Amino acid sequence: MGKGIEGRYARCKGWWEPHLRCTREFIERNMVCCSRVAVLGAGRLLDLDLEMLLEHCKEVHLFDADQSCVGEWRRLSGELYGKRIVPHVGDITGVLSQWTKQLRSAQRSGRMEEYLRSLSAPEPEWVRGGYDIVISLNVAGQIPLYWRDRVLSVQPSLTKDGEIALASSMGALQCAHLRGVQRAARKVGMVITDTEYYFYNSDQVEWDVQSALYGESRTVFREILNAHGLECWLWHLAPHHVESERDGEIHRVEARIFRNI
Repeated sequence: MGKGIEGRYARCKGWWEPHLRCTREFIERNMVCCSRVAVLGAGRLLDLDLEMLLEHCKEVHLFDADQSCVGEWRRLSGELYGKRIVPHVGDITGVLSQWTKQLRSAQRSGRMEEYLRSLSAPEPEWVRGGYDIVISLNVAGQIPLYWRDRVLSVQPSLTKDGEIALASSMGALQCAHLRGVQRAARKVGMVITDTEYYFYNSDQVEWDVQSALYGESRTVFREILNAHGLECWLWHLAPHHVESERDGEIHRVEARIFRNI
């Protein structure tokens, strides 16, 4: 998926820039001086001003599941890499590998729905990292999609009850992530994420609208992270005539912050 994001950015750079700029500016406006900051879903740092973070913090911890991001982190931080810039490569949910291993068994036994309903997401390990500021960077909406894709690769067709159970497990992952940001941030927590997907066809008036928040995560996102600020904007993710002649995709992005200071 990381490679896919990189390729799409290359094709759609001009349309992405307003979203990337809004993200960077939101983070900068809400930064405070501190010792340690964690950036969850750092990716290729397209939407993060690393130099600005280093001006405010002694250590910047970058988290992402995509190993190929490390080269960009090292290039941008130079001799600071491994000292003030600390890399963490791996699944930030901490459970996707375990859940995935059990998928085949659930599919073979015909108990996929029961298996999906049984899943609960524990508190992620990074919650205990001792961070003053935690930034969830355009990743909360992606986490459940990673899991959904794995489930559908094993069982492409689900019953209605199976779809409900899958959505519930996707929501559990998002809730664990959002609550984790709240618990981990000693001073400031920021969450920037998609909240709705808009799919359009240039030949049609009606658009298809889908939520990017699943299950209880809608409540968690709006209540827990609504204490001290909300901004929103649109991200033209895939304009028509670029990847498709008529079809395009726009995301509604919300940025929320809470403070413990």
